[in-house]
Amino acid sequence: NVIPCLASLFDDKEPSVRRNAHKAVSMYSEAPPGAQNLIEIHLVDTLLKKLISELDEIKELILNTIHFCLMVDVEQALAADAMSTLTSLL
Repeated sequence: NVIPCLASLFDDKEPSVRRNAHKAVSMYSEAPPGAQNLIEIHLVDTLLKKLISELDEIKELILNTIHFCLMVDVEQALAADAMSTLTSLL
């Protein structure tokens, strides 16, 4: 599974690397099996944490990924206090 390798790039110092890693994960999440896999490897919590500190351009990709994960299963996001994180962005 290449997703954990991509997720490790979420902390790269170069914004373009982070953007491209998030873009790949976002595209992967568009298919329900991809979103299910992200949930299974517990990536939702990581994505929610990245929302707080990431550039706006990358936040959009993260929100897109979270959206597709929520369409498959909301439990992990709720357990990670997604509502507080998402409302803080408003």
